[in-house]
Amino acid sequence: MQVKNPDENPTKQPAAIATVGTFDGVHRGHRLVIDTMLERARMLDAMPLVFTFDHHPLCLIAPERAPGRLMKSEEEVETLRSLGVEVRVLHFDERLRSMKAAEWLSALRQKHNVKWLVMGFDNTFGSDGIDFSLADYMRVGEECGVDITVADRLPGVSSSIIRRQLREGKLREANEGLGRPFTLSGTVVTGKALGRRIGFPTANLRPDEGRLVPAKGVYAADASLGDNILLPAIVNIGNRPTVSDAGDVSIEAHIIGWEGNIYGRELTLHFIERLRDEKHFGSLEELIGAIRMDRAAALSILTPDSEEKQDCRYHPL
Repeated sequence: MQVKNPDENPTKQPAAIATVGTFDGVHRGHRLVIDTMLERARMLDAMPLVFTFDHHPLCLIAPERAPGRLMKSEEEVETLRSLGVEVRVLHFDERLRSMKAAEWLSALRQKHNVKWLVMGFDNTFGSDGIDFSLADYMRVGEECGVDITVADRLPGVSSSIIRRQLREGKLREANEGLGRPFTLSGTVVTGKALGRRIGFPTANLRPDEGRLVPAKGVYAADASLGDNILLPAIVNIGNRPTVSDAGDVSIEAHIIGWEGNIYGRELTLHFIERLRDEKHFGSLEELIGAIRMDRAAALSILTPDSEEKQDCRYHPL
């Protein structure tokens, strides 16, 4: 591929420093890369740019291996922008997939006036990039007029690790990696109304398509109906073995203190702590007793008695 003169700037855009990747979850590792970019942007008087994708590349490359998302694409973009960067969402298609690293860097330089690029420790791009070393990227970057640096690594934090922790029920570790509670959004749909009959009405959540669902079990969570008000809730994820043999997994939230019809509304659950595994009880009376204990445990976690504890819930680090 012939690389254009890197000093040309046909778009007349301001000089930019950028990072490219899949920022699902915008976790602490991602934020370390972005903080590095922002620090350099201030030093260089450059515009900080984040390039992300409208869907995970594996959705195109190997759909059967595409992971459940930690957040919706719209949430990812909103969260990134809140960090003080400009976000540009790229449509990941066959054309983008086939581009070589030199083509990527040349396009960033020519179309967006990117003069500096910050990479994460495991960041790769370009159809040939999987075989590249950092020295290879730096060499190609120099040819294209893009200076490349690598941000420090945050050990033990990555989107894949956080997904595994959530699937294994390790909510506390996942929230630490995210730097905030894991959230799951969706629409409230009609259920069997058993919870209402036993005195604990539940909202049945149909999660947004492609979202990761945590391990089966009972959780303490904050519930939001889109009005910026958080209400304490108990969330059960599982098969409801005491009352059903259907085998289908449901997500049911008992919102403590809430009364009213919420069918069809958007519900967001902020998972604060995992209380216990899902369990089969011998009778409805045993189930009701367990729910009462879950409710008491959730309230002790979700309604702390001091402002310091309240703050720590949302900033676990």
